[in-house]
Amino acid sequence: MKKATIYLAVIMYAAFFTKCINDTGNYSYQDADAVAPIILSEFEANYTALMLESFVLDPQVQGNEADYEYFWVAYPHGTTTQNRRDTIGRERKLDYKMALAPGQYKLIFQAKDKQTGTSAYMRTIITVSSVFSLGYFVNKYENGRTDVDFIDGSGVLHSNILKTINGDDLPGKPIRSTFSDRYCYQTIDDEGKTVANNWVYMFMLCTDEDMRIYKANDMTMLYDWDHAFMELPAVKKPQGVWGNSSGFMLLNNNQLHAVGGATYSDGRFGYAFPDEGIRLSEKGCTVTSNMMFLNENTGSIVGYSTTQDRYAYTQPYPGYEQHHFTNQEVLYFGTQHNYLNAATRGWALLRSKNEGEIGKLRLVDAATGSFNTYRSLVYFGSYQVPAEFNVGDGKVFCVQNGGGTGAASSITSILYYSTGDNKVHYYNQNNQTQKLNAVTIPDDEKIVYIHHNYDWACNNHPSYYHADAPNEFLVLSNKADSWILRAYAMEGTTHDINAAAGPKKVYTGNGQATNLIYREPHTMRTW
Repeated sequence: MKKATIYLAVIMYAAFFTKCINDTGNYSYQDADAVAPIILSEFEANYTALMLESFVLDPQVQGNEADYEYFWVAYPHGTTTQNRRDTIGRERKLDYKMALAPGQYKLIFQAKDKQTGTSAYMRTIITVSSVFSLGYFVNKYENGRTDVDFIDGSGVLHSNILKTINGDDLPGKPIRSTFSDRYCYQTIDDEGKTVANNWVYMFMLCTDEDMRIYKANDMTMLYDWDHAFMELPAVKKPQGVWGNSSGFMLLNNNQLHAVGGATYSDGRFGYAFPDEGIRLSEKGCTVTSNMMFLNENTGSIVGYSTTQDRYAYTQPYPGYEQHHFTNQEVLYFGTQHNYLNAATRGWALLRSKNEGEIGKLRLVDAATGSFNTYRSLVYFGSYQVPAEFNVGDGKVFCVQNGGGTGAASSITSILYYSTGDNKVHYYNQNNQTQKLNAVTIPDDEKIVYIHHNYDWACNNHPSYYHADAPNEFLVLSNKADSWILRAYAMEGTTHDINAAAGPKKVYTGNGQATNLIYREPHTMRTW
């Protein structure tokens, strides 16, 4: 049978070939070299480009430029197929805002004669580098959509980077974004083999309508909502996403989902933790590899770990049994970056609803699963806020980062806050004092986010330490249809902001901002 098949194929090929050479139709043949476009320019062997910056090549062709069609295509250098190629231009002159992911690409330019269909080609290699290792990522809301404006290390503003790079932004208003190096996922290479990508930098952005996962070094989307879960939730109601030292956690429709930073992970969120009669507050904070929320049904703090299958029991830590608060409402959850301990700690500003102490504020320093077991909460201290202070009117909060004595029994950081107007104040729980008007910006602006930007590579790991780590206080505000970001210097290593000198940097952009992330090459996560 096999021989017969081969014999038949040979006969068919011979017949076809004979028909071709016996064709005596009246054709007019031309020399292809005489009618093909002539490209006068020569390309360099290699070029370099930076993401989001304009990359320009201006090859010249002989004759009338309008007689030709043009085509620019790039595909990863070394690939065996071209199914991963990107068309980046259709004009003779290439002026392309670089949206290719970092890496090396083959770049091809084609000029095609519109009449004859003949073409000429030029080839080169382009190496693309990322700008996203250093700068501010500002989450903003504009025309009913969410996007990110990026301020690079040179102070250049790149607007709407998600739409620029991926062709799409997100519906809804931004809730928060997060960044961590503890993400693992799998891809399929050109030969169909599964490739494990372990401990990759990843950026997640959550709005009140959507959540998406992006590769942090190029901001290309990895997963949209429909592909980000092992089993898609029945109700889509995203409420926040947080990164930690063991992966990421997502709150959706009062259900908490986790994706662990384990090498066998495919990067998708797993099944929700059992609710166990718990109604989680939308406010929460990261504590190393764990999360803390308020159980609004009881008014008490609960904790979760990416390595466990249920919430952490609220077992008392010796000496702090009195700090088992119930019937509270939470005004603020925040993360203290404690660089002298191996673990971060969580802060909670609670307001009592108990009879006889209604409205009383208490600042709690706690952790879950860090100093005891993953199934317990640890309380390090709490401070009753004086009634005459206006901390309870706060709408925007942050804590001082980079401080701390390392003693588990004390808090040393300062609670900064704004009532949502144009001023920043702070409360010092150590000496029960407050400072009003630590920062004042113009009256027609509204503060929406504040942050003490002090991050030397998470816990001051010796191999990542660098002397020029930023120590600045960030104030993000909105004015009409624009946002303004100001960066102030700190007074040495104190908790005081050098507002008298004015901001050392000011940036503006379009849209209404909600919050931001600062990243530098040494940043491992933003909590």
